Amino acid sequence: MDNVRNPLEESYLRRQKLTESTNVFRALHRGELPDVDLVVDIYNKYFCAMLYQDKNPSDILTKISNRFNLMGGVLKYPQKDPHNVGWIKELEIVGEKPPAWFEVTENGIKFKVTLTEKQHTGLFLDQRDNRFWVKENSKNKMVANLFAYTCSFSVMAAVGGATKVHSVDISKPFLEWGKENFLLNDLKTEGHYFFADDVRDWLNRRIKKISLNKEPKFDLVICDPPSFSKGAKNQKPFKVEREWPALCEGIKKILSPSGVAVFSNNLQERSDKFFKNHLLLHFSIEELATQPDFMGTFHARYFRAIPK
Repeated sequence: MDNVRNPLEESYLRRQKLTESTNVFRALHRGELPDVDLVVDIYNKYFCAMLYQDKNPSDILTKISNRFNLMGGVLKYPQKDPHNVGWIKELEIVGEKPPAWFEVTENGIKFKVTLTEKQHTGLFLDQRDNRFWVKENSKNKMVANLFAYTCSFSVMAAVGGATKVHSVDISKPFLEWGKENFLLNDLKTEGHYFFADDVRDWLNRRIKKISLNKEPKFDLVICDPPSFSKGAKNQKPFKVEREWPALCEGIKKILSPSGVAVFSNNLQERSDKFFKNHLLLHFSIEELATQPDFMGTFHARYFRAIPK
């Protein structure tokens, strides 16, 4: 393990400043270690590890657990074709089993997560910096959070003083989870809106209402779509590379001229140029830096966009 010690220490130093008001972050990203294809995320006192190769990671997990004073966690083995068979093939408990549901804190804001009960944990850790930016730039603004999942962006917008937050996701259970995240932070859900709907349908209806002057435009829109989703019964399955052009065009139509949109996606099969070029048809864009705990081979794309 001598060849692993220095990279692990370097990864710790990159994350040292995160632990003051945040106990949920990526401790090890894909590509940080030269000989192990492994991801390790920390959720409070537990880890969630994803192993992408047939190699025993127990020594690395022990080192990370000792470094961050963790009690235990889960080791997950992802499927090669998650869209058809589910994301996780197998789950193994390591050390103390995490509670089924528990709280984590990101920049002082609480979120409900699970490492064992769902395919995903309830919080996408790569969006921490973007969520913080939304909190700092939501005061007195009307916000739309598309593909809201468990409404973490919506919570940050509400904490930041947004007048109204519209959260749109096809899954009603995820939106209910999102409402719990509101309550965890002493936020009232009244005055904010939760739409269990296919984003494509909601967006088309909103564009029509705006064109008829029945609804105002938004000051801030967040669009963090999945790579793939089954979609509503009346819709084709959602594939981000197919839907991206329409999302860019549609979001411009619901955004005020002085508004800002935050876009992201993590599809690895298409080039950065493809996604940027479609945004540039409608927006002036700023490409955002990757968080220090997500530096490595595999990365998502993050953009801040202003209408042209």
